[in-house]
Amino acid sequence: MLRKYTLSCKSANTLINLAYKENLPLHITAGECYTDSNGGKQSDILLVYDYRNEEVIDELLYRTIPMLELV
Repeated sequence: MLRKYTLSCKSANTLINLAYKENLPLHITAGECYTDSNGGKQSDILLVYDYRNEEVIDELLYRTIPMLELV
């Protein structure tokens, strides 16, 4: 399964670090950070994983969002 997101650089880094730390069955390709039209730093990321792991990946995304609100 493929999913493409545009996230802030901080969000993308948090997601990548959690996936690596937990050794999740996921391949992440991240583009370089760029400045969007509002002056924010953004990065495009592509998540590739087996559809049978969708629940695990969704959980990772749900856990990443609250962590970013605390930073």
